[in-house]
Amino acid sequence: MVQDALISAAPPTARDIADSRFLESFLAASGALQDQREADLRALVARDLLALCNDWCREQSVRMGLSAADAQAERVALHAFGSYRLGVAGRDSDVDMLCLGPRQLRREDFFGSLAEALRRCPAVTELVAVPDARVPLVRMRIRGVEVDLLYARLASAGRPEEVDIADDSVLDGMDEASALSVAGARVAGAIMSLVPDQAAFCAALRFVKLWAKGRCVYSNTLGYLGGVSWAILVARVCQLYPAAAPSTLVAKFFRVYSAWRWPAPVALRPAAPGERAWDPRSRPADAEHLMPILTPAHPAMNSAYNVWPSTFAAISAEIARGSAIAEMRGDAPTFPFEAIAHPYDFASSLVLLRVSLGAAAPSPSPAWAGYVESRARRLAAMLECVPGVAGARPFPGLAIGVDVAPGARPDVTGAARAWLAEVRAWPGRRPGDAATVVSERGGRRAPPPKRRRLDDCNVKIAGAEQIIGSDY
Repeated sequence: MVQDALISAAPPTARDIADSRFLESFLAASGALQDQREADLRALVARDLLALCNDWCREQSVRMGLSAADAQAERVALHAFGSYRLGVAGRDSDVDMLCLGPRQLRREDFFGSLAEALRRCPAVTELVAVPDARVPLVRMRIRGVEVDLLYARLASAGRPEEVDIADDSVLDGMDEASALSVAGARVAGAIMSLVPDQAAFCAALRFVKLWAKGRCVYSNTLGYLGGVSWAILVARVCQLYPAAAPSTLVAKFFRVYSAWRWPAPVALRPAAPGERAWDPRSRPADAEHLMPILTPAHPAMNSAYNVWPSTFAAISAEIARGSAIAEMRGDAPTFPFEAIAHPYDFASSLVLLRVSLGAAAPSPSPAWAGYVESRARRLAAMLECVPGVAGARPFPGLAIGVDVAPGARPDVTGAARAWLAEVRAWPGRRPGDAATVVSERGGRRAPPPKRRRLDDCNVKIAGAEQIIGSDY
């Protein structure tokens, strides 16, 4: 089976090398590469953020009783993860950072005094603190670059800048929020240490990310795969073909995963048992996962836990499509990168329910927009329960594609209204925050339907049942 061992260590052929040069030019033309100016800007943002966090560390240490002299020696450590750490940052990529702080600085201080200090900084804009998320974070822009900042607190005395976060002992005694926060940086570092050729890995991963986004299967929030999952999948192919050129890795990526026997897990190394580790034998919930893609840092977790039947089918179909296109190359002079990555026109053949946001302020808050997006998967699942709906899947831009059974005329209004009621009940919703569900068909906006106000909170729904009923 392709899951078990190295498949080939054959070196690249002249054709492979030529294809890889073509891949690089294709990525450049597609905007998947950052230029030197953008790389320098992200490096500057990282330096700015480290200076701001260190200033906060020293000031907060004084507030907590350290002398000014002793506080001068206090530091935090910043660890990059995500696309920035994996070497695949693009023009619009954000910067994911972990702030590892000393034992005396609590999470409450991070979301309190540090968040306030960041808000006062002229280079920082659009700051939103999300302390109650599963992985708490502060999201902001620094010099126009989007930054997600997480916090982990050392459980014992020590200097954060001297701690090796790759060592599993860093987790000893660490609170759960800190352990979850440090996982991203640990996973990114482990991935880079386990691929045999980092340059080839980065080139192949850039294409896979471009393809996944264009084919609408890139989003952990929506139930597809996020950046970490795609990176692990590509890294595993690199291990199976350690001497392969980037173009070959792309071709093998589609071939390997079109034949993968899910739910057999993808893992870059054997997973050690542990209290938080993924284990389908002892955890019934883990046994139900459709697409286990295990993180290579302890404790091994399934980075694709959000995948559900509709999104699993979509991911599988897109991988099979890519494999079929690659197999049809024949004697063509170049590999069909453009055909494989051709964007998916999801609006051309499906009935769409699109969620639009409103607010009393000039624009919806990032918190409101983020929450509604996080619930899009729930809307799709509710729509799948409507008689006459053969399937539903979420798309970027708060759109749900509804596959209507032949001859059916489903009424989705009740499901949409129930979902809006759930969204409306979110405790973080500000007065005036609104969401509207409207129907579209065939890539063309349907004529504006008569909208009905459901309550005095400005949450409205279009008469979607009439549009779908008349179109089908």
